[in-house]
Amino acid sequence: MKFSMRDSARILTLVCAFITLALLAGCGGGGGGSTSVKDTSAPVLSNPVASTLTSSGGTVTLCVNATDDVGVKSVKATIKLEDDVLSEKTMSLESGNTYVTTYSAAANYTSTAVTYTVVFEASDAAGSVSNPSTITFDVPANIETPPSPPAED
Repeated sequence: MKFSMRDSARILTLVCAFITLALLAGCGGGGGGSTSVKDTSAPVLSNPVASTLTSSGGTVTLCVNATDDVGVKSVKATIKLEDDVLSEKTMSLESGNTYVTTYSAAANYTSTAVTYTVVFEASDAAGSVSNPSTITFDVPANIETPPSPPAED
């Protein structure tokens, strides 16, 4: 029996398809198999940073690196003034392992610096939570005269 080039190409295509199906069946279908990676540790935080501000306050950028043996699910920053929680921010992955958020700090019209405390925490899909990483940032004392209140009519 003699085969044409067209017949040979069809046979080769069928053989390749059959081999591919056989390999996928032997590998559990190419996904969804019973093999999974076990998450064995909590995320780790490093290099927490807050940008600097002037006495007029403004937007402070908060950054932290978060890593995990399987993957980081979420990172949050809790901003406190003394013992009062002012804000809890969900951080966004900027690049690599760096997570970022911003916070708007009020102007400081006093003669002493106002210190904010930021507590970072990360969690993974297994529910493990990192050890907290804490930093502070200041809105410096105002050495100028505060603005006058608006005049009343």
